[in-house]
Order: sequence, then structure tokens, then C-alpha cells
Amino acid sequence: MNNLQIKLLEGPDSLINFGLWEVWKKPGTEDWLRTCTIITCKPNDFMREIHTRMPVILPEEYFQGWLSGAMGKEILEPYPSDLMSAYPISTRGNSPANNDTGIVERVDAGLQIRRPDSADGLLL
Repeated sequence: MNNLQIKLLEGPDSLINFGLWEVWKKPGTEDWLRTCTIITCKPNDFMREIHTRMPVILPEEYFQGWLSGAMGKEILEPYPSDLMSAYPISTRGNSPANNDTGIVERVDAGLQIRRPDSADGLLL
């Protein structure tokens, strides 16, 4: 399987995903657990060529509404396809032992993913 570096073409400098977290006591023990999940949604046209779902990427104008609880599931929509790009990267990123910027450098993987809304039909 090829790895891809997904990039936002516009928007915040950091990729912000929707998520939930909880601290709870493991039943039958005295252990407290910190758990989290990333909220996913149906893929946009860009991601549909890569996977059957995608993380909900939080546009900057929704940061405060989501964090305060003023906004809910009505904003759980796919990020716009035309604001995303991708390129193949090394599988070195699959191991936490590799913690350097080289893991997101482009590699020539001979990978071609079709993108229906581009002039030549190619994503990469």
C-alpha cells in the first residue's frame, strides 16, 4: 500500500480534525483511561479515490463553535475537494521510530490516482 501526504491548499496552517475525548474509569478497576476518536464523514470527490471515508477537517470559522459546543453535527461535512492535494510518501511514516521531516518528503511511487474534476483526470 502506498502512503500519501494529504495537504490543504488553503486555510489554517495546521490541519484541525474534529474529535471527541473522554476520561473514564475502567470498570472493575481503579484505572482511569483517556480515550479519543477522530470523527469521520463520507469522502469528498478527492478522497473517494483513496478511501471510503475521511476525517472531518475543521474550517477555521468553525473552531470556536465546535469547541464551545455551540455547533454540533450540522457542520460534520467533507472538506472541499478543490482545496486538497496529495503526493506519495515513504512507508517510513508507518513506524513511530521514524520521527523526522523526511517521512513526508515526496517519493516516486509510480502512483496514479484518478480525479474526476481535474483537466487530465489525474490526482497525482
